[in-house]
Amino acid sequence: MIGVQTKQADGLSFTRLYFAGHASVFNQPEAALRMQQRTIAGLDIATGKIPLTLGKNVTTKGPRESTFREGPATVQLQRTPLDAVYDPITYVPVQSNVSKSAEKISSSKIAVAGELTPHPLAGMTIKKIREMANGNFTK
Repeated sequence: MIGVQTKQADGLSFTRLYFAGHASVFNQPEAALRMQQRTIAGLDIATGKIPLTLGKNVTTKGPRESTFREGPATVQLQRTPLDAVYDPITYVPVQSNVSKSAEKISSSKIAVAGELTPHPLAGMTIKKIREMANGNFTK
């Protein structure tokens, strides 16, 4: 769970997403996606349950002052490697295809995915699939 603070009045909102920096989509992709989906759907950012219509004067309450502070352990002083992923548990980039915390959670999913065989139509173009469906398929 990540921290977020939102104040909203009709279609105008101020949202602070913790541990996101200037690259919120990279650092907190799920939260950024939910905020975008709620905005497009015309729902409030905080809960996604209240429909917003201009002129209805729907307002949400938030704290007057933010007391959240990021610690020095979350500050990156060096360039992040290109293959790094952001670990949502430790809040630092991890140079790996899978973050350490996500690796523990999804190790069983990865094992199952490795055992799956590709779909018979995988790698075929739509033209070849249509030819096969019509009975005049040539390799």
